[in-house]
Amino acid sequence: GIHLLKIDLNGNILWSKIFPFIPGVYTTPVAIIQSQDNGFIIAGNKGYMGPNLYVINDSHFLMKVNSTGNFQWLKKYMCPYTFDYLIGIHKTNNGYYVIGGVDSNYYSNPYRYYFDDFYVFKTDLNGNILWQKLYGALNQFEKVVSSKLTFDGGLILVGDYDTTRQSSYYNSNRKIMLVKMDSTGTIQWSKKYTGHYSYVNDPFTDYYSASCINVCNDNGYIIS
Repeated sequence: GIHLLKIDLNGNILWSKIFPFIPGVYTTPVAIIQSQDNGFIIAGNKGYMGPNLYVINDSHFLMKVNSTGNFQWLKKYMCPYTFDYLIGIHKTNNGYYVIGGVDSNYYSNPYRYYFDDFYVFKTDLNGNILWQKLYGALNQFEKVVSSKLTFDGGLILVGDYDTTRQSSYYNSNRKIMLVKMDSTGTIQWSKKYTGHYSYVNDPFTDYYSASCINVCNDNGYIIS
């Protein structure tokens, strides 16, 4: 199930709500944001125990509560791709962007928990899908790890890129990927960044990986 705690600025609990799900189903919230009406939207994954005690996601959900934590609605979305996992959610004036990752090789290697493609879908204020798009080239590794809304109502996404589609963190060919989308999910531009360390005998000399991104006051971006 899901447990929500509302805390005041001094750390005191204002309210506590528990929302039970079906027994035996693994429910994992991954992001929570305040909605346009001062309620809250929780985004997450729902799955079941698969081989080797590994949870397999079979659907996603958005759950809406009001400002006092009372349940309003729940939307469930079947996983549209082979194996996917929600990463984050952003609110707009008329709905929400939801970002996810895709691992198309999961069933051949269930211990590999890295994503080689990514997708975005847009919903209205009631969680109904308006559009959904998958991004990623054949035989390339393109994983999104962080995203932000941009000044023009679009999205900026940062992640990792590798033309060899190697998901291992020991792969030294990894680059940073930056993708700008408009409000319809159309890619406006995409950039790749790399560099070189001066350390001797370092297996990660040519390894670059992003962790987070933010939008600056000049409408540029800062990446770490």
